[in-house]
Amino acid sequence: MSKSKLFQPVKLRNGNRVPNLLRNMSSETIYAVFRVKGRKLPIRVSLGTKDILTAQNELTRVRREATERLRPSANGLSVAIAVENYKRTLGGLGKNTRIYREHIINKFASATNTVFLKDITPSFVEGWMARLLSDEELGEDSHNKHLNVLRDFFKLAQRDCPLLASPVAHLKAKRVPKGRMLIPTKEQSRNIIQHIVTQKRNARALETADVVTFMTYAGVGNAEVENLLWQDVSFEENAYLLHRQKTRQGPYRREMSPKVRELFVKRYEASNKHGSSRVFSINNPIKALKNACKKLEYPAFSPRSLRKGFITECMGLGIAVDVIARWQDHHDGGKLILNTYSHVTPDREKEALAKLE
Repeated sequence: MSKSKLFQPVKLRNGNRVPNLLRNMSSETIYAVFRVKGRKLPIRVSLGTKDILTAQNELTRVRREATERLRPSANGLSVAIAVENYKRTLGGLGKNTRIYREHIINKFASATNTVFLKDITPSFVEGWMARLLSDEELGEDSHNKHLNVLRDFFKLAQRDCPLLASPVAHLKAKRVPKGRMLIPTKEQSRNIIQHIVTQKRNARALETADVVTFMTYAGVGNAEVENLLWQDVSFEENAYLLHRQKTRQGPYRREMSPKVRELFVKRYEASNKHGSSRVFSINNPIKALKNACKKLEYPAFSPRSLRKGFITECMGLGIAVDVIARWQDHHDGGKLILNTYSHVTPDREKEALAKLE
């Protein structure tokens, strides 16, 4: 059935046509069809009813809402207001992610010379992204993060201004080349911790070293360190609860390894604040880690490298992948770990083959 035959005018019993109403001859549902000033194409929306009287009442409401939503003045949304609206949507994200996204959108807003969003052109956005790549020497991964923030920003703005065209719609993410994983060896991790301990100019060197130790021997990230409270630690059960910001599945339980238990006992005995107080007052040891790597002439390991080192070591020790996945609060049975850490598999295969001889 052609489109013209599928939708037919709605008529009363006397044969008179009802304005702005069409009936879908397949489902018999009545649709509203009308125009709004500022929009070239007519709007067609289902009224969810087969009854003419109900459809007439719904038409008034739907038309009023569409006219308000699509009014031409909506395109007058300023860049400053749009930025504030976007920032308010970041509240549910992790602290570091929220700060990073706010930094990107503030940087973009300060670079614009226009007051209204409708005046930001695709060529301006493309030129701004190109300058970032050349001036700040951003890599492909960072370029894509900037692009994702802008996409989210303009997507939100379009909900407030449906007539607004996104100036980033034509941009594509850059392909990120697969690089070598930066993973510290066990010896490198020990040397990094020891170097941080010896930094007398850093008043918080000992606690920073404890944070790096926890990340190294538990395979945790910044969010777990930041959210860990003493009330989450049970020496009687030899376990503790971790809160991951990324998965948002609620706290998950981890057994203490000997090294982690030793660390917790040391910090507990040295601290007079327990209960709802934090185990570590330092969130991110990135600066101390960076300085240690530079001094020791190691690759630029990050806190994430420590987590990767933990997982790699566990796989090398032959610990079941599904167990490692549970320790990382993954719910895929270890598929992500197997895909990400496939570089460990060849050595384990050789060991397995040797056992068959």
